[in-house]
Amino acid sequence: MASCLPKTASSSMPNRVTYLGHATNLIELGGQRFLTDPIFGRILGVLGRRYRPFPATPATLRPLSAILLSHAHYDHLDTASLRQLDLRTPVVVQPYTVPFVRRLGFETIHTLDWWQSLALNGVTITATPAAHWPGRLPWSRRTGYAGYMLETAEATVFFAGDTGACREYPQVGTRWQIDLALIPIGAYNPDAFRVNHLSPEDALVALEQLQARCMIPIHWGVFRLSREPMDEPPQRLLHAAAQRGLAERVHLLQPGEHLAVLASSS
Repeated sequence: MASCLPKTASSSMPNRVTYLGHATNLIELGGQRFLTDPIFGRILGVLGRRYRPFPATPATLRPLSAILLSHAHYDHLDTASLRQLDLRTPVVVQPYTVPFVRRLGFETIHTLDWWQSLALNGVTITATPAAHWPGRLPWSRRTGYAGYMLETAEATVFFAGDTGACREYPQVGTRWQIDLALIPIGAYNPDAFRVNHLSPEDALVALEQLQARCMIPIHWGVFRLSREPMDEPPQRLLHAAAQRGLAERVHLLQPGEHLAVLASSS
């Protein structure tokens, strides 16, 4: 099984995850490069202000093996950002999300429902359950939501997408040996929001249910989606992790930083 190391600048590490802010991550695994929920600028509407700049340019993210979209909400499926990527890049989406991507001109679109898998250039991608709400707008209810498990013979990385407490996580943790989990920690205030989002403490419960070796917290500090202060989620997470004896399994990255995932033979 792989092990997680602190941030490193070494370019020789083939398996690593770069946190780019909110739910956007560059996952480099098995010689392939996957981008999750790309959003490079602001989002539409009153919540659209971006409090942290995107730490890269779209050109530096290429080439990509696939784009993984967890669901169709505006802060996860951003058409302005997707238009800046190569339209020949395969896109993996939930059923009923296809029209939002197809109209942008992407040539290859794969749909995965929960527990369905796709083999792509030596990496197996499986859509996993999440606890969220579907739709692009509150009155559109058919677009679905999911996380994604990416696995090779060397390492397994889990992108949780956008989720509240998910009752299937113990099952997910039993099915896979997860080396690194990308787990959201923001947009939990008021408490009613926790139906669809994880608080920092909830994220640690998810980490234990998933039996992941370590985690990177995502979905915090970029957009003001709820009432908690922008810098509260990571502070609460680190405090709770220390209290629960999980500090060594939590790796807090700033946008643009990365974490290496090494094979067990390393």
